[in-house]
Amino acid sequence: MKDKLKIILCLLIAVLSLTTIILKYNSSKNESDAYKFKNEYEIYNKRYIKLNIDKDNPVKYVNEDELIDIIKNKTGIIFLGYPDSNESRNAINVLLVAAKDTGIKDIYYKNIKKFNTDEIAKKIDDEVKAPTVIFVREGKVLGSYSGVVEQDDKDKLLNDEEQEELYTIYTNFIHQVLNDLCDEEC
Repeated sequence: MKDKLKIILCLLIAVLSLTTIILKYNSSKNESDAYKFKNEYEIYNKRYIKLNIDKDNPVKYVNEDELIDIIKNKTGIIFLGYPDSNESRNAINVLLVAAKDTGIKDIYYKNIKKFNTDEIAKKIDDEVKAPTVIFVREGKVLGSYSGVVEQDDKDKLLNDEEQEELYTIYTNFIHQVLNDLCDEEC
């Protein structure tokens, strides 16, 4: 009787352990891109510019093939950067506000440290460095912006004036992507 009880107890523990492992695996596998991006950048808050990224941000991770496809055939905003770069952190901080204010639903993201940017540089006819934001409409690159606006100290958060300058640059490009700019007939 004691042996049967031990076997049942061991089986019960094994089933509970296996269930816990499966649940943890599925929850990490289904982690949203927005949440993943938030964590990827905020983990560096103690060593770099502090960011507070909304868990419902519009960032979507893309691989190299998806990135090329967007540039060749689609419409979107691409952010190339990496989390341990203060310039990337300043750029995404402003880009997320600009995206929210203009109704952008997706910002396609690729960590620039994790792939060769030569092909992208050819497509946009510009140097790709961290950060670079590329604005594409129907497979046509409307423009790109690398770096951030000139600032006194690249290790600090952009001041209000610098943020406004970068915000204006981004929103002007975003409106071209959205094709919602008025012409003379407006």
